[in-house]
Amino acid sequence: MSATSVRARRVSSGAVITTTASKRASPLAVVEVPLLYETGGEARFDAVVVITAPEETRRARTEVADIGERQGRLLSDDEKARKADFVYVNDGSLEDLDAFVRSVVQRLAP
Repeated sequence: MSATSVRARRVSSGAVITTTASKRASPLAVVEVPLLYETGGEARFDAVVVITAPEETRRARTEVADIGERQGRLLSDDEKARKADFVYVNDGSLEDLDAFVRSVVQRLAP
C-alpha cells in the first residue's frame, strides 16, 4: 500500500468529502460543497474559499443549457465573496490559480 490513500464519499448535502490518510498528519482538509451558503453549511468550516469566474467563462465551461435560470436560484457571486474568507476570480492562467491556492494553504496551514 502507498504512503497515502484517498477516500471520497457523497453525503446528503451533495458535498464530496475527501479524506486523506498518510503517514504524516495533515493540518488541512479541503471539501467542495455545492450550495454551501444556500444550505447554511459554512458554519461547519473554519474558513471558506470562493473561486468564481466571469459569467461568459462559466457559460463556456458548463453543459447546463439554461445557466441563467440556475444562477437565479443561487446567492450572487458578490454575496458569496462578501461572506468568504478567501476569494479568487478564475479568469487567468492555471499558474495564477496555483499561486492563489498556494497562498491560501500557506495562510491556513503555515
